[in-house]
Amino acid sequence: MAERSIKDKLKAAQKAINKFSKKNEGASIGIGMEDFGKIELVQSGVYSLDRLTKGFPRGMYTHISGPSGVGKSTFALRLIAELQSKDLVCALANNEFRYSNEWAKHNGVNTDNLIGGNFEDLEQCLDLMIAMAETKGACDCIVVDTITALSSRGELKDKKGERSTDDNTMALEEYSAAA
Repeated sequence: MAERSIKDKLKAAQKAINKFSKKNEGASIGIGMEDFGKIELVQSGVYSLDRLTKGFPRGMYTHISGPSGVGKSTFALRLIAELQSKDLVCALANNEFRYSNEWAKHNGVNTDNLIGGNFEDLEQCLDLMIAMAETKGACDCIVVDTITALSSRGELKDKKGERSTDDNTMALEEYSAAA
């Protein structure tokens, strides 16, 4: 079978986009991405990661995932410390109940200037995120550690439903977009 040319592939893609657009009125999709303006990147303080990614987009949702024990929480603390060193304010929603001020300080976090707490359910965590987002810049970074540790009020009430990273991530993205 002969390879399709890029022109043929884009033509087929445009047909799919047209079909999608008819079903999803108001969605913005097309071939060729529009520049939404300059995005400020913030460095994480982890040299190899910053070299690879050039930083994280400030003011946008970024999801870090991986298996247990690979250093996501430590990375989050390093990121907070790096941002605090630039006089930025950070919030930490710790949902694993394993937070340690000593460990945070060891990783460079100024715990006296850290907004934080533990939450009983996903909705409480989302409410903090919304409250911080509504401050219009008073809080520069919100870290949720770890989203899979959260259950919705409905799940807790029913005591059934399994926590899903995808479900919790979608809820966070919806709340983030609304804020």
